[in-house]
Amino acid sequence: METASIRERMIAHHMVDGGPSVLFDAVALLTSAAAMADLVQEATARDFVADAFQHCKFIGYDASAMPLLEKAGMADALD
Repeated sequence: METASIRERMIAHHMVDGGPSVLFDAVALLTSAAAMADLVQEATARDFVADAFQHCKFIGYDASAMPLLEKAGMADALD
């Protein structure tokens, strides 16, 4: 069985504003700093993450996601 390359693109089944977080069991925020600069300005991205948090979804993230978590108002509540 072949494993996917880390640099291989994955096809998205939903856009941020088209697939609400309630449809998913968990959210992973693994982005580049350049992508995060765009996401922080996107209200639907902030709402998606805030809604996932409010619905007690597991949220996996790395350090690059902190600006979005801060903008969504939950950086101080993470565990």
